[in-house]
Amino acid sequence: MLKKTQDIINRLSDYFLYVSMFFVLALILVTCAGVVGRYVFSFTANWLDELRWHFFGIIFLAGSVYTLKIEGHVRVDIFYARFSQKTKAIIDLMGSLLFLLPICYFVCTGGYIFFINSFDVGEFSENPGGLPYRWLIKGAIPVCFFFLFIQGVSFILMQIEIIFMTSESQKD
Repeated sequence: MLKKTQDIINRLSDYFLYVSMFFVLALILVTCAGVVGRYVFSFTANWLDELRWHFFGIIFLAGSVYTLKIEGHVRVDIFYARFSQKTKAIIDLMGSLLFLLPICYFVCTGGYIFFINSFDVGEFSENPGGLPYRWLIKGAIPVCFFFLFIQGVSFILMQIEIIFMTSESQKD
């Protein structure tokens, strides 16, 4: 049952890789359009600048979900690399329970309030020619942190499995 839950969560996290990949390509195209517009046609647009930072935010947020799945987040490997697999799993489990899940929870709930307030007032860019619907990017914050929380649960299940598998294999 736990393995099936992990597999479902991991497959879901794969979609965040594709979201990030799409927005990386979109960011490249928007940046090229901005450069060509500025230097070839002497055309500037605030909405292009804002679109770039919106895309970057989505890349970062969505990419963090997939990065946790593949265990690609930064660690202090000077000490960590020398530990046994079980010790690493215990450290990862404690770090996830003490830091990852609480931070995801608070950012998700706070981000949701942030998004709702922005949506309710119909927030838009204060820059002339900027993007309307500023609440859209703010909605990405709680969504991505919710899925980061879910991926964190899968990561915790994996660490528990490693801890108990290591314990059982040492008994044999």
